[in-house]
Amino acid sequence: MENQFKGKWWLPNNSDKDGISGELTVSYFEQSKLLVNGALSGTRTLEAIKGYDIVLGKLNNGKDVTLVKCDFSGSIGNNEDRIVETQFYIKYVLIGEHFDNIDNLMFDTYAIDLIHLNQWLGLSVIESTLTNICTKKIDPIKLLNNKECNINIYLNANISIKKYDKYEIKQNNNIIIVFNNNKTIKELKDMIYKLQCLFTLLTNEKH
Repeated sequence: MENQFKGKWWLPNNSDKDGISGELTVSYFEQSKLLVNGALSGTRTLEAIKGYDIVLGKLNNGKDVTLVKCDFSGSIGNNEDRIVETQFYIKYVLIGEHFDNIDNLMFDTYAIDLIHLNQWLGLSVIESTLTNICTKKIDPIKLLNNKECNINIYLNANISIKKYDKYEIKQNNNIIIVFNNNKTIKELKDMIYKLQCLFTLLTNEKH
């Protein structure tokens, strides 16, 4: 599964925040990619291209983006060795905030939505009969509380109104981890991987 996002892109130390146009491809099964028109460094000769720890962007929908660990993949030039397009492989895509320095990437909270979690727990906030559909409140479920972090499960219903007075009710299954000490992006990734393995084993569904 892939999603494409068009926007403007620039380096943190670049005073020109207008950036250059390009397209971010976010993949859930392969490495994400950034394709820009020209060169992020402003130097458009082929030998000047390299990878970057941080690339900043603003999507056409107005959202801020930070791309972390951007490895140079390839470029296309013209007859004058001038860069027309440059592609990077992206290790991490952070949507919603700009981070100018990789050392500033520290996290104190992480939230994940697991689709099959309520089936494993055997709990639902949505109750239905032949004539009615209603929701109920379920108190947070504590999974872990120690000197490193607190992990809780939250089950709630999201009700949205569709066209022609139709309603859609969806159950959200969130695991929220609050760390007592901030974590680096690598430490966060390692913990996420362990959680995914745990719930894949417990639910027999890939998360």
